[in-house]
Amino acid sequence: MPEEQRKRTIEGVAVPYNSESLPIDGEFVEIIDPEVVIDKPASGVMLLYNHDMEHLLARERNGTLELWPEEDGLHFRAAIVETCIGDTAMELVRQRMLSGASIGFVPIEEEYEEDRSGKHGWKRVRVKRMRLHEVSVVAEPAYPHTAVDARAKELRQRFARKHSAEVGYQERIADIMADIDTADTTAADEIARIMESL
Repeated sequence: MPEEQRKRTIEGVAVPYNSESLPIDGEFVEIIDPEVVIDKPASGVMLLYNHDMEHLLARERNGTLELWPEEDGLHFRAAIVETCIGDTAMELVRQRMLSGASIGFVPIEEEYEEDRSGKHGWKRVRVKRMRLHEVSVVAEPAYPHTAVDARAKELRQRFARKHSAEVGYQERIADIMADIDTADTTAADEIARIMESL
């Protein structure tokens, strides 16, 4: 890498593993699983300033953005473009006013769990597979407000569907248990089949 380009290089952790996000709408927290599968668009991942598509700083497609996995997460290194917004971003990074990275992604596979420890009562969403579109340098590594609102609504719907399915399984098991005296073997097999599908 040329010396001038090296001077305009930033790096960090784009996707930390097993780390809870800031609360989403005060109700959910996300955790990126260490074995997460990360899909990318055909055009590659972009590095943006504050999630703004008009403030492009680097991208995989032209070799100015690199992404690679390590034990603690998905790391990135970027050679920042020489534009007005690139100069601004570099100076803010040097002055430590941009202190983190955030990502724009679409979840593909997730697991949901309630926090029963009494610690904070948030619902946990563990991301197992995602489509990563962009990494952003930001002042605080959190979701932008508009994305938070949309994500919270989506997660409420998914949790509601999961709860409805669990209630349905429980009702079916209760019905089967009532018939166990007359059909022990059949009932036991049916219960085992239902439990495997949970």
